[in-house]
Amino acid sequence: MAIGTISREELIKRLGVSQKDYNKLKSEVYEIISLVSGTQDIKISRKDLPDITLGPGESSAWDGKRNQIRIGVEKIGDGESYAAEVGHFLRDYVTNQIGTPEKTSKTKKQEINDLRVHEFYDRAAVKIAKSQSEGTKLEPLFEDITDYSTSRGRLKLAELGKKARKEEEEAKRYEGSDSEFRRNNAENERMHFQTHAAYALADQYSAEELMNTANLYRLTNDEVKGKFLRRKRSGLETKISIISIFLGSLILISQSDITAAVIGTSINNNFSKIGLFLVLIGVIFFIKTKRNYSNKNL
Repeated sequence: MAIGTISREELIKRLGVSQKDYNKLKSEVYEIISLVSGTQDIKISRKDLPDITLGPGESSAWDGKRNQIRIGVEKIGDGESYAAEVGHFLRDYVTNQIGTPEKTSKTKKQEINDLRVHEFYDRAAVKIAKSQSEGTKLEPLFEDITDYSTSRGRLKLAELGKKARKEEEEAKRYEGSDSEFRRNNAENERMHFQTHAAYALADQYSAEELMNTANLYRLTNDEVKGKFLRRKRSGLETKISIISIFLGSLILISQSDITAAVIGTSINNNFSKIGLFLVLIGVIFFIKTKRNYSNKNL
């Protein structure tokens, strides 16, 4: 459908959406902007609010150069889709990226276009909006959102990763006339997986944790990566690490010759063996809980 030169009214009509439903959609998106920005003390004047438009299909998008949120007609009534684009808008708004010209340095473009960071803010807005909408007329918009911190969410992410790898392998093997199509398709699947991997990292945190993060939408990309785009320490793994290191150290200290116990001259001492084993287990769990998602997976 060619939509570039037709009026807004004609577009809405062609997409089969009534003016009333379109106005309702706009109102809901603006209310979500108010909900999320209100938790972050972000002040937005009416003239700076994004334009809300419609597009065909289920693809929604944020256009920073035009300050425009486009909602796919099949996503009308989907609060997750609304809030995701609101998250992109708010991030660009507070970092003064709206309307940024294309002619900018390569380094700056990489900073602006960091997919993981943008999708983190997408997901953060969804979580905050869902939490803040409870008990309001917007609450029904946020039903049935996948939580990637659950077993169901992790399974879905694993399936997306498997599909992305399969498409990548097929694209490498195929040399037919549609090889470019296959490469593009593989890249799209990879980005789709990366997007949901970022969602999984954001879902480690509650809406309250996100809302209570000072200047959340003003953090630098590096701050976001260091604070949020890594595996959150498991409470159980952390406890195992601390207890193992503590008990192991206590046992070693209790031996009459600590140096000998450590370097092995009295390694036959069972207590020394147990102490060293516990310290080793503690160190392993400590390293495990600090490990980030690898760049290959994100």
